[in-house]
Order: sequence, then structure tokens, then C-alpha cells
Amino acid sequence: MKHLAGLASAAALALLAGCGGNSANQPDLTTQTVSVRGHGMALNRSATGAINGVYDRSDGSQGGSLVTTLSNGIATSVNVDIQDRMEGNTDTPDTSNLKVDSGNLSTFRNGDTFLTRVKSGANYTADRYTVNRDNLQHTFFLVGGTKTGNMPSTGSATYTGSTSATVFGSASQSAEVTGSAHLTANFLGGGGTIQGRLYNLDGPLYGTDILLNQRSIQGSNFQNGELSLVTAGTNANVGNLTGSDYQGSFFGGGAGEVAGTFQFGAQNVPNPAGGTQSLQGVGSFGAAK
Repeated sequence: MKHLAGLASAAALALLAGCGGNSANQPDLTTQTVSVRGHGMALNRSATGAINGVYDRSDGSQGGSLVTTLSNGIATSVNVDIQDRMEGNTDTPDTSNLKVDSGNLSTFRNGDTFLTRVKSGANYTADRYTVNRDNLQHTFFLVGGTKTGNMPSTGSATYTGSTSATVFGSASQSAEVTGSAHLTANFLGGGGTIQGRLYNLDGPLYGTDILLNQRSIQGSNFQNGELSLVTAGTNANVGNLTGSDYQGSFFGGGAGEVAGTFQFGAQNVPNPAGGTQSLQGVGSFGAAK
């Protein structure tokens, strides 16, 4: 990042010299680092760019960071670093110098590599990172922000918001899914529990809800949660889960917001077009009181 800042400063000096300006007009370049956690999936990609299967998927959540360069307080580029590996030992490529898209300020891009904001709260952001390398498309959902410093020690809270996911179906192929999120937290000194439901889902999950089964809260975080797929509006299980995980954190004062990411694999899930299919997916959720 120091190298990028140096290049930008040199360019600014040259421009000012040519225009008869002075150093007072140089852009104020700063960097901002945000720690993130999330889940990802590596999808098989044909020579024509078509997605035709899932190669690997996160088991537990993976850490990382977003380092953003700002010019006079406005984001201009971002570096993405994903740590750890997926369950099958797949390493997601890091990317430097993704530039803000002038036509969509919520997206940074460099060729066919993207970082797109899918949800933004007052104290957190949820982003989808997509990078193509050789015959794989890596899709990661990442959440980070200002975590709650002093968690409530008593009482409960409900949160409403939204969810976004990338889901590959054996019949429906690759699709982007959106929907609503509802979570409930019960606070106790030093922890508590959280659970929730992702519903009003579209695409290959139409008619199916995702339950975030109850998980303990540790500090401002929760990890290693399990999912259930159920018939929409009920608790009746559908399909056969082959693996799942969810994680997240509380953000802002008084645990005012909650956000996280998830992954799942399942067989014999009802297909909205008829019959059943196998599904694998990764996504994020974000909600506020």
C-alpha cells in the first residue's frame, strides 16, 4: 500500500507542477484496514466461462482483511486478502488494487475480479468477492466492521434484515439468491445464545427457508453454528444436509446490529421447477434491531 500511495503522490506532484499549483492541493491519501470473516466456494468454470459444478467449499469460516485506499476520504481502491483454505485445501487468490467502478460506487473491480457490497449497516459491511483463476471461479461472502464493545448482559433482542447468497444446484445451476433475515438473541453475562431464519428466498431456494440453529455467543461473536433447511414458514426439514456452518458478530453500540456468513451442502432438496436436486451455497446476512 505504501508503494501505491507513493505513486499517487508522485502523480499529484507532477500534475500540480504542470498547472502551477502548490502542495496544499495534493490529495490526502490514507488507508483503512478492516478484518473480515466469511465463507467461500470454488466453482468449476469452463473455457467459455460457464459454471458447471462445485470444486470446493469452506468448512468453517475463514478470516481475511480488506485494505482500502482513500483519497480525501473517498475510497478509490481495495486490496483483498483471504486467509486459511477451503475444506479441500483450495486457496482463494488475493487481489491488489481493485479500483472503484465509476458506474457503481459499491463495486471495486480489476478485469473480471470484483468486490461488491451486498449489504451495509451503520457499523458493518457485507461484501461478495469474486475472482476467476484458470478453471475456477472463487466466490466469497465477507463481513466486517466495528464490533460491539460492551455486550448486553441481560434481556433479548430481535433483528430484521436481509440475506444474499450464491447457490449451485445440480439442476438449476449457478444462481444468486436473495431474501429476508430474522434473528433473535438472548443475552447473559459473558455470552448468551442466537438463532434465526432466512426466508422469502428466491431462485433454487424458493419454497425453502434456512434455519440458523441456536448457537452460543462468545463476547461479540458466534461461530460454528449449524443450519437446517425447512419448508417455508415451518420447521419441517427438507433434503439431507451434507454439511453446514454459520458465523457472525454483533456490531455497534448496544449490539444494535448483527451480521454474518454461512455455507451449506444438501441433497434431495425440492426444486421449484419440479423434482429434487443437490444444492451447495455460501452467503451472508445482516440485520438491525
